Amino acid sequence: MFLCYCGVASVALMSFSFCVSNWQVLALAVVVASASAGNPPTFMRQLGMYFPGHKRGTAMGIFQMRIFIGTAFASMCILLAYHYGWRAGFFFVGACGLVSCLVGSVVLRNDIPKYEHFLEQEEESFLSKVMFLLRNPTMLLMVVGTFFRYAAGLGQAFYEPLYFSEQFPEYMQEYSVVNSVAILITPLFLYAAGKIADIKESQSKFKWAPLICGLTNLVSIPLIVVVYTTNSFLVASVCLLIMFPVSETYISLNLSILLNVTPKSMHALRKL
Repeated sequence: MFLCYCGVASVALMSFSFCVSNWQVLALAVVVASASAGNPPTFMRQLGMYFPGHKRGTAMGIFQMRIFIGTAFASMCILLAYHYGWRAGFFFVGACGLVSCLVGSVVLRNDIPKYEHFLEQEEESFLSKVMFLLRNPTMLLMVVGTFFRYAAGLGQAFYEPLYFSEQFPEYMQEYSVVNSVAILITPLFLYAAGKIADIKESQSKFKWAPLICGLTNLVSIPLIVVVYTTNSFLVASVCLLIMFPVSETYISLNLSILLNVTPKSMHALRKL
């Protein structure tokens, strides 16, 4: 199912190359967004089946690398679009995604018989599942924390380029390089944070994962204050290189924590 969602999104991206009206672009954007939205719950279901609790942080860290590797890949494709047009850029990105799905459909295997015990669950209503989760304090705290974390991240992503272009207009090329480097090194932090949390989890030290989540977010506060108050581009760049990868490690752990405190029958809130 995961590969099906990715395949639909890839075909839609390739179809952008043939658009001749705004309505066609809008329709394909809806298809891409809808297909992409199906990936996280599908992956969460598989993660709960194939990985025990003390290995989910690492697995989630690797899965979330897709965001930053994909962003870096998209940035490189800007060069393709610059030389050959935006249609070629969309077609190339979609074609790469489609080829990956086809290769994955041949290489990957879903060993359902091995996990039949996972599927033998008592049927529950959707409302009863939601009410159970709402009574879980860890679930509530992590959801609220994630809401504010992503709200802050989206706000920063919008405001940061504008700020640097106004505060350091003569360093915009350097800023682009620094920003790209921060994106590329972020997967290393995601993996490391997940690995550390999993090691502590295997030692029954269950407070480490939420502790890492909290600390990585707290570290960003003084750094972001410095970024937006300093007159030195060098200082702002160093803070940015530290702040972005460290703060993003939160996303490699928050979903694994949510998964660990959720009964298996409620993973993704649906049956396979």
